[in-house]
Amino acid sequence: MDFSDVVPNVSLAVFSPDSSLLAICTGQKVVVKNATQLDNLQVFSFPDTITAIEFSPNSQYILVCMPKRGAVEARSVYEEEWVCKIEDPAIGLLNARWTPDSRQIITFSDFQLRASIYSLVDKSIAYIKNPKFTDKGISFSSNGKFMALAERKEAKDYIGIYYCGDWKLINYFFSDTYDLADIKWSPDDTVIVAWDTFLEYKLLIFCPLQGLIAKYHPYEYALGIKTVKFCNNGQYLGVGSHDEKLRLFNSLSWKLIIELEHKSQISDAPDTTIFKEEESKDGPTRFVTLEGIVKLNALKSAQDKPNPNSGISLISWSFDKAFVATKTDWIPNVVWIWETTTLSLKSVLIQSQPVKFIAFSNHSYHLAVAAGTTKLYFWSLEGASVCDVPYEGKSFCVNRLDWSTDSKTLLLFDKNEIVIAYPPAEFTTSNDKTRMHTETP
Repeated sequence: MDFSDVVPNVSLAVFSPDSSLLAICTGQKVVVKNATQLDNLQVFSFPDTITAIEFSPNSQYILVCMPKRGAVEARSVYEEEWVCKIEDPAIGLLNARWTPDSRQIITFSDFQLRASIYSLVDKSIAYIKNPKFTDKGISFSSNGKFMALAERKEAKDYIGIYYCGDWKLINYFFSDTYDLADIKWSPDDTVIVAWDTFLEYKLLIFCPLQGLIAKYHPYEYALGIKTVKFCNNGQYLGVGSHDEKLRLFNSLSWKLIIELEHKSQISDAPDTTIFKEEESKDGPTRFVTLEGIVKLNALKSAQDKPNPNSGISLISWSFDKAFVATKTDWIPNVVWIWETTTLSLKSVLIQSQPVKFIAFSNHSYHLAVAAGTTKLYFWSLEGASVCDVPYEGKSFCVNRLDWSTDSKTLLLFDKNEIVIAYPPAEFTTSNDKTRMHTETP
């Protein structure tokens, strides 16, 4: 695997949706580079500190947020003189994002007073009052025609459905939640999923036309949902909770398929492969295979204290929903890989350090793992492997990672530095000969 030079003093970095560009933010400056050659295409300077950057869905423009100034700006990657500035110092602008058509920008004001939609075509402005959040609680249908927005009125939660053509309200639902945490539109556009605060386990399924169609509320008086993630085609929904279980739901019936429990002891199962990272003073770090019953190092979780060390905090689906990888904060050094065709545990990776981030390639069964060390870890059907991030005299620790859409490049994050990795060709294509595909129950 090849690596770029270390890019220092980076506060934000993001790939464009078409994988051709990379935007790097350093304080008040944004540099747009070619993602493969890393040549500078544009260098933009801004009047204040940037807290968020986002490429437009068509990869032609880039949006930056400057909340201290109460302003956002959009720039064209290929037309240097094109500039769009939006300012609202009276009520402030905390965040902004693109609409799916790349022709409009949605901004969110301070104190969640309103969301404003600015058209870059005719300069018109539409307003929506009382959005509940500024950084979440908004989701678009995959066809880009509709938007779901979490709203808060008179101490109650609601979900509004808006048509993105004229921003008229087409449906409105009351959300029976104590404190709505977030919403997601399913990838197949059939439902909107909402879930409650982690203080109460409640999962709600809304049809955009009919309203509430399903509710899941397995227990009370205990911490609830921590992570929610659809597989790519929306057929299955994974819900990770504080009771150390990953619950899989079928989107056709919204019935619970299975509860996958993360235990501190792994029994001797013939179909489960356990890999443990083994460090050597003289030789390279490698994974060794363990057999028999394996006991894992679990933390003591105090459920009566804020932010307890419990719950499924990371979920990553493979590109074809055949596998789902998880990490629980109760056993932070372990990655669990489950096979959905058999509804069983496929592999376990035991790291020497707590796992920070996991992500499957968008086109193959290669799972990348970051553990805050100078190494990058991978799992695939062939086994587990370790790759050193090779910088002599410099300690670059991988705390987070991000695949490009085509999976040809991998963005590695340290605290204020980044490195671009270039995986081998097999990371970008699936090998259908390596496994049999069957329908999941």
